[in-house]
Amino acid sequence: MAKLDLIVIGASAGGLEALIDIVTGLPKDLPAAIIVVVHTRSSGTSYLADILARETELSVRFPPPIGPIEPGHLLVAPPDFHVLVTQRGV
Repeated sequence: MAKLDLIVIGASAGGLEALIDIVTGLPKDLPAAIIVVVHTRSSGTSYLADILARETELSVRFPPPIGPIEPGHLLVAPPDFHVLVTQRGV
């Protein structure tokens, strides 16, 4: 199994400004992956991935049901979901 540096960030719904401050200026070739989980309402559509994508050069997306975790990618947990990290990814 290859080594992967992983940064996990959790925030409440009021943490948007802090998240933007963190991701702004991160290089596209960041040698780590980032997973962001924010406590928000379970109903409705989340625009968090879109908002963060405008502020960083990293690839920002919701994680696939099962998929790899790659350096230089920022994965945003959808509302009302948990992210489980395994040897296979998320």
